[in-house]
Amino acid sequence: MKSLKQSHARGHRAKSKQQDNSKEFDKYYNSLYGSRWPSLREALLKPTVHAAVANAFIRPAATAACADAGLLPLLTFGPLCAYRRPKPAGAYPPPPLDPTSALRMWYWLDLASVLPVLLLQPRRGHSTLDMCAAPGGKSVLIVQRLFVPAAPTLAPPPAAAATQTASAEESEAAAGLGTANKAAQSDSQSTTQGLAAEVEVGMTAAAVAGAKATDVDATAATAACPTMGRERGEDSGEVHPGEPDAVRKGADTGGCPAPQHNSPPPPPSPLALPVPPPLPLLLPLPPGKLVCNEPDRPRLHRLQRVLEEYVPVSTRANLEVLNYQGHAYWGRNQACCYDRVLVDAPCSSDRHVLQQATSTQRGVIAAADWSLAGCKRIADEQLQLCLAALRALRVGGRLVYSTCSIAPLQNDDVVERLIRRCGPGVVSVLPAVEALRGAVAAEVNLEVEMAEKTAPAMPGNGGEVPRSRSFEGGEGVREAAGGGGVAEVMKVFGAEATRHGLICLPDRGAWGPIYVAVVEKVGEMQGMGVAAVLRPQPTGVSDEEDEGSEEEEGDRGGEGQEAW
Repeated sequence: MKSLKQSHARGHRAKSKQQDNSKEFDKYYNSLYGSRWPSLREALLKPTVHAAVANAFIRPAATAACADAGLLPLLTFGPLCAYRRPKPAGAYPPPPLDPTSALRMWYWLDLASVLPVLLLQPRRGHSTLDMCAAPGGKSVLIVQRLFVPAAPTLAPPPAAAATQTASAEESEAAAGLGTANKAAQSDSQSTTQGLAAEVEVGMTAAAVAGAKATDVDATAATAACPTMGRERGEDSGEVHPGEPDAVRKGADTGGCPAPQHNSPPPPPSPLALPVPPPLPLLLPLPPGKLVCNEPDRPRLHRLQRVLEEYVPVSTRANLEVLNYQGHAYWGRNQACCYDRVLVDAPCSSDRHVLQQATSTQRGVIAAADWSLAGCKRIADEQLQLCLAALRALRVGGRLVYSTCSIAPLQNDDVVERLIRRCGPGVVSVLPAVEALRGAVAAEVNLEVEMAEKTAPAMPGNGGEVPRSRSFEGGEGVREAAGGGGVAEVMKVFGAEATRHGLICLPDRGAWGPIYVAVVEKVGEMQGMGVAAVLRPQPTGVSDEEDEGSEEEEGDRGGEGQEAW
């Protein structure tokens, strides 16, 4: 029988989970955003706007289907083609299926969700990990950049390409024989064997001619020069066994002067010209690999369904879907195995909490859904995910950390704690604008490569492929690799620079909230073994010491939401 104390404790916990934390919620974010908070809160309460991102695996059919559905072009950039609805019209309908491939034509998602993938810059040949992949929108975008048929490969250096072209031109000019010399270049081994056979036959014929000329004193000099004899037609081409050895023995005794001393060297046979080495084969890079992990079982099923609906069967062989706790599994396994890691970490989901409270709970934000203590606990788990991701990265690899939280506690503060935990010799945080500039330049190059592979050169344009990069409103992007292109991208997404990254808030650009930061691994994690990575509470001083006693009282108000 349970004691009265146990029953009272259970009832107290249940009551604390239902405690209204609305005032704490508003007080906390008002202290962060000040006079901006009322407009930001109003924007968060509005329905989330989604964009239709065309499926790059069936891009022609997908773009045509978007136009037929009345969707308006929103963003065309590299392999990304995004569309929007002309006006809000309730729920978003499921995308149609392509009758040929049975793939979905487009994917509905918040356009700000493109930023983490854009900054991740996955390329063909990369081994990539999406540590918290569900529901699957970002995984679909990564797959398109890794495995789409027109995806970029690491091209050979310009010097290597020029050397190959020059070698090919020189060999054709030197030979002057068309088919014969091309056959010699394509099969150097067969050519070498043919040359050896010709030399052997010539030596045998020379021996026969020399044996016949031995009985005639007037033709002794001619017999000593088999090439001259062939020019006069004296070589019959017959080969008699036993004669070559005797003739070679007589030649060695000095009865026949060496031909190279008595006559100019014969003209070289065309097949005897030096054959250039075969051109090295530039094998394409392997397609790479994408590992999609989701620790929550119901969300895992949704992730699998999304991948099946948007990725061709032939490409799924390069995908792997796992169901692990990210910080625990990669804290122990697969160290230094990935080139790119995306940590779209679970967070407090402030917009969802606010919308749910308004629509179903009459404005009441339960402590079970949000509390400051829960936010701090989630921030600790986010740090553990980032530490495990760094352990899984190779040196020189890139980690992109993103959340949908508007609290710096789960955004810049986590990156700051990561820097202090690992040290500057292990991690380097890329400035947000610089990382975005590099991402924009990479997308521009990718679009040009795809255009060169798919579109013919236009006459009268110097043989160049037209470049088309447009943003909302049809404005072109000029100098995309410079500041102008970055400014246009940030304007479209409504992105703002923070201390360590970028954040998109809906009161500025109608998208988000999405926070993203880019971290590169520049050295090994010395002393960061499994025990250090899996330590539940990081060592050192907490980042929230200066939040004051009023927030500490809020910490005791109830338990926070679960991380997953």
